[in-house]
Amino acid sequence: MSRKREHPTRRKSSTNQNNECDHLTDLVDRNSNGGILISDDEIKAAFDFFDIKGSGKVTVSNLKERLEALTKKVTKIEIRSILDGKDYITLQDIKDIVKDNDVSIDPFKEAFAILDPTGKGFISEERLKKIFSNLGYGELTEEELQLLISTGDADKDGQIGLSDFMALGISRNSGLKPDDT
Repeated sequence: MSRKREHPTRRKSSTNQNNECDHLTDLVDRNSNGGILISDDEIKAAFDFFDIKGSGKVTVSNLKERLEALTKKVTKIEIRSILDGKDYITLQDIKDIVKDNDVSIDPFKEAFAILDPTGKGFISEERLKKIFSNLGYGELTEEELQLLISTGDADKDGQIGLSDFMALGISRNSGLKPDDT
């Protein structure tokens, strides 16, 4: 059963982009601890993304490869810290960690910060190309890039900003359409 919970200590951002998204943050389902509610399907999808070989384990090299496809270089020390010193983690390990979490951060803003490392407020075309290439999908054609942007551009301003990103995630997880938010 999902519960939504107010967080009176949450600071409101002063930027327009973040203020426009605050109402979307309130749509994030919460677990009984007030943390982010994460379904078994979502945990499995995330695990499968990192379990590159389908072995049922996310290893140091798997985690390093996927994280570096999305963001900066990460050290083995950082990876070992994420894996709590282990050589690998399993799906059950992940479930045990996240199921009853008390994380009150905004998962959309945190994920978006990785996709927009310069803080411009949108995911650049170059960044999208790099991410898809790093993940092994090859070079995006101009047509593919524009299709990707138009699909993710809920507010139709020609770029994927935080509010677009949040609307996509919320509509995927709640059954709402971006226009319903």
